[in-house]
Formats: sequence, C-alpha cells, structure tokens
Amino acid sequence: MTLDRELEVWRQQWQADAAVPQGLPAAIEHQTRNMRVLLAVQIAVTFIFGVGSIAWAFVSFQEDATVLTVAMWTFLTIGWTFSLANRRGTWKPATSTTAAFLDLMIVRCRRRLRTMAFAPAFYVAVLSFNLAWTWIYQDSTRHDASGLWTFLTSGPNLVVWIVTAGLGVLAVGYRRRIQTQVKNLVTVRRQLDEPVRTL
Repeated sequence: MTLDRELEVWRQQWQADAAVPQGLPAAIEHQTRNMRVLLAVQIAVTFIFGVGSIAWAFVSFQEDATVLTVAMWTFLTIGWTFSLANRRGTWKPATSTTAAFLDLMIVRCRRRLRTMAFAPAFYVAVLSFNLAWTWIYQDSTRHDASGLWTFLTSGPNLVVWIVTAGLGVLAVGYRRRIQTQVKNLVTVRRQLDEPVRTL
C-alpha cells in the first residue's frame, strides 16, 4: 500500500477513533529501520574509503595517494556534517499521539527534500574531483584540451555520463513523489487541532 493510500486509511481511522490510527506507528518504525540501515552504510563507506585511502597514502608515499586521501576526508567530513544535521530531531516522535507521528513523518519528508537539494551538488563535486584526479594522475592521454576531450568521451567515462543522467531522472521523480507526500501529510495533519510541528 502506498503512503498516500495509507494516509487516507489513517485519516478515516483517526476521525472514527481518537486513538493513534493502526499502522501509523509501524510505518514510523519502518522508516526508522531504513534510517539505521543508511547510517550503517555511511559508516561502512567511511571506514572502507576513509581508512583505505589513509592506508594507501602511507604505503605508497605517492603524491596521487596523498591528494586522494585529503580530498576523500574533505568529502567525508562534508557528508557527515550534512547528514548529522539533517537527521537531528527525526529519530522518534515527541509523544505517542497521532499529531506527533504525523509531525515526524512530515519532518522526515522535508529532510528528504533537503537531501535532494544537497545530493546533486555533492555528487557533482565528488565526480568532478574524481575525473580531474584520474585524468591528471592515472590517464595516459595528453594533458591539453584535446586530451581532456578524449578522456571525457572514453568508454568508462561514457558509462559515467549515462549513469549520471539516469540518476538525475530518478532524482527528479523521487523529489516529486516526496513533495506530493508532504502535501498529503500536511493536509491530513491540519485536520487535527494542534499546529504542524516544524524543524
């Protein structure tokens, strides 16, 4: 069942009974589990790439490894700073009421939209660095305009452009879906007496 259909069911249950609608706490807990999984993935990525880049820099004593390590930890720091701030106040509802559960869902949707604004800029920055680092340190083409064009249109990089375009299309669709969910959640939430909580 989609969130929009669930919202209609919850609205009907809430209007018929003052108790928290059946399924609403479970939906919140499902979202919380997904958040924990994403946090675990972020920790794993930090360990694998962060620690791995440091180890490579120490073992190789090469300039390219040092540059990569500094950039890697810069990106990791930016990513962690954003994610920690964006998750603040989204782990559990303030109280065990319908209003608090809906408030939390609204805040989580708005934080997803904030992520969708941050992620493209972060992705472009990481991708730009990776391409520049690869071209300067790993690519054998000439380091001039013609060599850069040859590098950017090579087979592996063409795959990167295709994947990037696909991710862009998916991101636009996902953002629209979240925007619709926010509107529907706010509509249901406003039927309650208390003002909508914002963070």
